[in-house]
Amino acid sequence: MDSQERERLFTFDEVLDRARRVAGALEELGVRPQDRVAIVLPTGPEFCDAFFGALLLGAVPVPLYPPVRLGRMEEYHAATAGMLMAVGACVVITDTRIRLLLGRAVGKARPSLGVELCPDLLTRGSPLETRPATDGVALIQFSSAPRWIPNPSR
Repeated sequence: MDSQERERLFTFDEVLDRARRVAGALEELGVRPQDRVAIVLPTGPEFCDAFFGALLLGAVPVPLYPPVRLGRMEEYHAATAGMLMAVGACVVITDTRIRLLLGRAVGKARPSLGVELCPDLLTRGSPLETRPATDGVALIQFSSAPRWIPNPSR
C-alpha cells in the first residue's frame, strides 16, 4: 500500500448517503436521466460516489481511465476526447489532480456541463431521494483491448 493510501470503511448507509448527495448535485447541475456522465477517477471512494450517484439519478456512468503515462499524453487526449464525444458525455467528474491533465481532451469534446470535482459534488446540493429504476442503458464501458485493425484481405 502506498504511503498516501489508507483503508477507509463505509457502512451501506454512508455509501447511499454519499451517492444521494452526488445525485442531487448532478441534478441541480442539469444532468437528467439517461444523460452520459464521464467519470475519470482512480478506484476509490470518490469513484463509487460518482458512479452510484449517476445511477441513482438515472444517468449513465461512463468510467474512463485517468492518464497513467505522462509520456503518452497526446495519445491519451485523443482517445479520451474520442470516447467523450462518442457517448455524448454532458459532464466529466474527476478530482483536482486529474483535472489538470484533462485540459485538451475536455477542450476538444466540450461536454455541455463541463468538468466537476467529485469532492465539490459531495458538499453541494440536496440529497436526491432514491428513484425506482427505469428502462434504459445502465453503464457504458469501453474495452481496454487494442483497436481493431481491418483485415486487408477483405
